[in-house]
Amino acid sequence: MAYSWRKNGSFFVNPYNFAPVRGDVKRKLSEKGNLTGRIECKLTAVTPLAFPDHEKVKIITIEKGDKHEKGDKHPVYPFYSINENKRLIPGSSLRGTVRSMFETVTNSCLSVNNNNILSARSTFPRKPAVLIKENGHWSLYKAEMHKHREDEPIGKNQFIRKWYDKDKRNRKQTEFVFTKLNEKVKTENLDKAVEDYKTCLEIYRKNVEKNSDKQKLFEDYSNRLNETAMNPLFYEEVTSGEKTFVYLSPAQISRSVFHNKLNDLLGSHKSCSLNNDDTYCEACDLFGIINSKNNTSLASSVRFSDAYAVDFISAGNHTLKELASPKTTAVEFYTERPEGAKVWNYDYMTTDYECVETTDYECKKTKKPCNELTDISIKGRKHYLHTQNGQFDTNEKTKRNSTMELADKGSTFAFTVYFENITQSQLERLVWTLTLGENSDDSKRLYKVGHGKPLGLGSAKITVSKVEVRDYYSAAMMYGLRSLDIDELISSSGIKPNLSVRKLIDFDTTKGMVVSYPVAQDKTAKTANSSASHQWFNANRTTGEGRGTAWVVNDALPDIVSEDIRLPVYEKVYVYNPQLDNSRSNYGSNSSKKHNDGYNHNDRNNRRHKR
Repeated sequence: MAYSWRKNGSFFVNPYNFAPVRGDVKRKLSEKGNLTGRIECKLTAVTPLAFPDHEKVKIITIEKGDKHEKGDKHPVYPFYSINENKRLIPGSSLRGTVRSMFETVTNSCLSVNNNNILSARSTFPRKPAVLIKENGHWSLYKAEMHKHREDEPIGKNQFIRKWYDKDKRNRKQTEFVFTKLNEKVKTENLDKAVEDYKTCLEIYRKNVEKNSDKQKLFEDYSNRLNETAMNPLFYEEVTSGEKTFVYLSPAQISRSVFHNKLNDLLGSHKSCSLNNDDTYCEACDLFGIINSKNNTSLASSVRFSDAYAVDFISAGNHTLKELASPKTTAVEFYTERPEGAKVWNYDYMTTDYECVETTDYECKKTKKPCNELTDISIKGRKHYLHTQNGQFDTNEKTKRNSTMELADKGSTFAFTVYFENITQSQLERLVWTLTLGENSDDSKRLYKVGHGKPLGLGSAKITVSKVEVRDYYSAAMMYGLRSLDIDELISSSGIKPNLSVRKLIDFDTTKGMVVSYPVAQDKTAKTANSSASHQWFNANRTTGEGRGTAWVVNDALPDIVSEDIRLPVYEKVYVYNPQLDNSRSNYGSNSSKKHNDGYNHNDRNNRRHKR
């Protein structure tokens, strides 16, 4: 018997999808108007809401459970409040949510992206090399390596490389002897690769900060760049026409940093905070921005009050399922598949795998990826989908999840948006964004707010009850308030959301579907990670044409406008393998019997079963 991933016939919808970015962002000098006033709003919970009060958290000690050790700490949060029982939603949270939607519907910049560094692990073993600075310039030399043997003398042009982690038996650090060869690796822009390598080392350093033992090992051994000595490391080659580029990493199968950063992929949609001039997109002009390029700032023209509970219906305390942090390494979710790509990342794609040896009849460990630089397109602006039947709670308390008091559906909150010196157009588009174009309590166009959005929490409707502007009457030397027609403001906004946006905000988009993190279960193992979300990505890349480290992405995240937005559920089970069974019958128990290729296939099968 062997084991294999397979689709089990069930499906799920990923908790988030994307509104594509189209066209260029239009920027202009900041425009000031003559409208100052306020917008009175109501927020109604359509599904339970979670806004934890971190200052009032209580920590409990877990006594028993399946996913933790006794003594683990588990946080319990009340709903956010002031003066004990005065529940509220912080205005800063609402402001960020509304701004994100305003950016989407006005094709503005992605103001909060932090120019994220993009990195991922390599699946294929990389080649050993030695990096050295010669005459003020970096040079990369090919190298050979072998495991360091005790009392082995180190000769000329040889170096010991130690990794900060221990071997599988947790006995000692892994040590290899690198022998520098005279042949240089021919590559373009090696300086850029070295800068990315420094960033990669910094990522590893931060990952071990919380482990003092590992941190000491990391600082002591070959995990930093020395500009006055030989640096043993590993490299991967990627071609672009007749040119070759390299990616450097500190271990043979490890993380590397891509040449592209998020801003390189955003084009004109990168944040206005990086502009070299004083022009701004529509969202930054209204909500404000700090320009890190020229140390200037544009003040916000809007202010959000806290949303105080008008009718708070407590749903009591619920222990939420564990939440996962965003995994941008899942490029099949965050980017478009390049044409001809079996697998890809933020810089290049693998178009095929070539067999470089023939000793293994399946070529399982002898395939080399054919990598090419390519243009990568991101999916767009990330938004969480609404879930009508969200399964957000669990009976298992761990140190990785939390218990929170929830506001039950039907709870209402009131808040005010104040605006100052804005134009008529800005006011119209702000009111449209708050109401999502439909100013009624029964509208299916909803926001996602608060904590636990991937689990089905946070669907809410915002309606506007009053829009007032302040007028100055010079004859009487006094101010007065004038109410504006809300429906007229919405209809005059000029905003016509495309199908992607309409589906992202529609409560019925996932009706009758299971909305969940990726679902896969390894039924051959009973561990805490046997049903973790990362198992789905392993399965999705190693079924069908995919084998071992020769990944082939089967399913990518469907566009939100696709006819079917579901993805398959995977399970790993034991299956009958006729080829393997026949090989056993042919070779019997004679472990010395060989094919004409001189390779002991029976030994290979035994090793495969031990893995």
